[in-house]
Amino acid sequence: MDKVIQWSTGNIGRQTLAAIIDHPDLELVGVYAFDSAKVGLDAGELCHRGRTGIETTGDVDALVEMEADCVCLTPVYYDEEILVRLLRSGKNVVASGGFIHPEGVQSEAFMERIEAACREGGSSIFGSGVNPGFINAITILLTHACRQVESVTWDEFSYAGLYNSPESWSYLGLGLSPEEREKRGASALPDPGAPNSLDFSGFAEAVRLTAGALGLEIDEYQFGEEAAVATRPIRVAWTTYEVGTVAGLRHWVTGIVAGKPVLTGRVNWYMGLDLEPNWIPERSTREYLGRIAIEGEPSIHCDFGIGQGSLHDPRLIENAIDPALVATAMPIVNAIPVVCRARPGIRTYLDLPMMAAKNLVKI
Repeated sequence: MDKVIQWSTGNIGRQTLAAIIDHPDLELVGVYAFDSAKVGLDAGELCHRGRTGIETTGDVDALVEMEADCVCLTPVYYDEEILVRLLRSGKNVVASGGFIHPEGVQSEAFMERIEAACREGGSSIFGSGVNPGFINAITILLTHACRQVESVTWDEFSYAGLYNSPESWSYLGLGLSPEEREKRGASALPDPGAPNSLDFSGFAEAVRLTAGALGLEIDEYQFGEEAAVATRPIRVAWTTYEVGTVAGLRHWVTGIVAGKPVLTGRVNWYMGLDLEPNWIPERSTREYLGRIAIEGEPSIHCDFGIGQGSLHDPRLIENAIDPALVATAMPIVNAIPVVCRARPGIRTYLDLPMMAAKNLVKI
């Protein structure tokens, strides 16, 4: 049984925390909380589970020194210094942000620092999620049936009006007029410090992962976005998006090979259905939708939906977006036993064995 520390207790962290507590092959030994109001609480209280006897802490030093096999790292932006300390201490890391395939996207200095920490601690690090991550693993597998590939595109369609995170949406400029948002600065560049900005480096890593599987070298990454405005007032839990204000975003990153756009990853987020332009597939109004389009010989088109399951846990599933959060959390939780036994270094889907929900089948 692998001993695991959960690092952060936000939207994704509470899902991974519940999964670690429930998993027959994992033992929760520690929990880090950024929020001082959560420090000292029993871990089970944070994810609708019974008492575990494990209290959350804000003591980084204590967790670095703790005996554990793996850290489940789920904050949006992690502290690089702490990550290096964890890897040097011999703890493997699974992460929901980044490390999809950082080679060629992140700086050489960053890569060497992480690899050196892994060598020193004999540890591994693996990144995934539903997108980027899981959707790219599916995309790569689908190309296995092709004799020739011309282009590959994968899309996420997500009904963001169900995701109660007003700070995030305000940061991205939703609720502003397109002109007001434009004045705040470009949002399609991978710069987490810029107004409206989405850190798109993880999505560039997904393009790099897919390129690596197909034997391609990316010459250039091109980032872009399109904003959609509300054509009727769109009411959500935290506000109302008025007519003419930005209520939908489409971001993408494209990998250019020999002057040709070959690989594209795109996210489509919308607060409601009354948008202009409207690029919302009908199916995605009922569930989170992943859409993959491979043009080639043969061409392969695939949709997969993530919706409420028949075995859902009413103690944890609190709103309609939670199934997508579970699908973001589980690729890293299910990877823990594999990553703990992988050779040291940054590991990706390209050098790990196929993974599944091992020992989680309910009879």
